[in-house]
Amino acid sequence: MLAQREREVLRLVVEGVSSQMAANRLGTSVKTIDVHRARIKAKTGAESLGALVHDILTHRVVV
Repeated sequence: MLAQREREVLRLVVEGVSSQMAANRLGTSVKTIDVHRARIKAKTGAESLGALVHDILTHRVVV
C-alpha cells in the first residue's frame, strides 16, 4: 500500500510532471521526489513508472 505522499507523487507522475516541478509543488527536494518514485516502483512491482502510468491510464485506476 502506498503512503499518502507516495500517492501524491504518483498523481503528479501520471500528470507528466517532472521531479523538479513535483518538488516545487510539494515543497520538498528533487531527491525526496526521486526516493518516492523509487518506492512507488518497488511497492507496485512495476518494471518502470512509465509502464505503471500506462496501466493506470489504460485501466482507469484511481490514484
